[in-house]
Amino acid sequence: MWEFTHYKTAFYLSVFILFIGIDVQAREHAVHIRGSTTLMPIAQKVAETYMAEHEGTKIVISGGGTAHGYKAVMDGTADIAMASSLIPDDIKNQCQLKGIELRHTLLGYATILAVVNPSNNVMNLSLTQLKDIFTGRIKNWKKVGGIDAPITIYVGPPTGGITDTWKSLILGVDDTYTPAGIVLNNSERLQKITTETNAITFLTLDKSNYEKLKVLKINNVSPDKFTVGNGSYTLRAPLLLITTAHPTAEVLDFIRYFSAPEQANNVGEMVRVVADEKDDHHE
Repeated sequence: MWEFTHYKTAFYLSVFILFIGIDVQAREHAVHIRGSTTLMPIAQKVAETYMAEHEGTKIVISGGGTAHGYKAVMDGTADIAMASSLIPDDIKNQCQLKGIELRHTLLGYATILAVVNPSNNVMNLSLTQLKDIFTGRIKNWKKVGGIDAPITIYVGPPTGGITDTWKSLILGVDDTYTPAGIVLNNSERLQKITTETNAITFLTLDKSNYEKLKVLKINNVSPDKFTVGNGSYTLRAPLLLITTAHPTAEVLDFIRYFSAPEQANNVGEMVRVVADEKDDHHE
């Protein structure tokens, strides 16, 4: 009788431990988000408010760049990719080979600025001049109305969505960045522009940084939420959340929360898109 009772107790204890284990796993489940460093600080703010309103939910966010975000979703190490460029051709090709369908939600646009040191007397560049500078065809500021001085060009990391979007918008498919371009991350490029009088780069910035540099007009149009919103200022990067074609309910819930109009306070200078642009799409 004791032996039977002993096994019976052991059985119930095992079942209890099993259910405890399942409950712990459920509570420890997290939505993993990776990708764009441009979108990352915005996502962190939204995730904080989401977790505060949804007890027991955990959102884990890391950067690494847009390209890493796409790849993480493809290989299953992230539930959501943050992207600041449309899906690159190499990722499209990999998706086709692996039979993966990607789904994206457009949150809005980040304004991309061409910036120089405040001491630079150039105020405006055309799109053609920008292309010639970043391809290396124009090497001296004198060619675009500035002083007689060589142009130092800083570009972003090749895995960055802003770098890819800038290339698409400015250089097109037939040109590449000049070999003389120096690759640095956002904060490093910002620092270089504030200290080097002949440097130029592209950045997405909030207004708190404007006093440290000069934002150029492009085709005589100044960037602001109105000119970016109506398309007269054309240098903008899409801010996207990427998933596979069949995300979990938890993932979809967070994406709906992130893309809701109430999150406008969290997105800073990001330009919100109109409702009919904000539908989910498949690639």
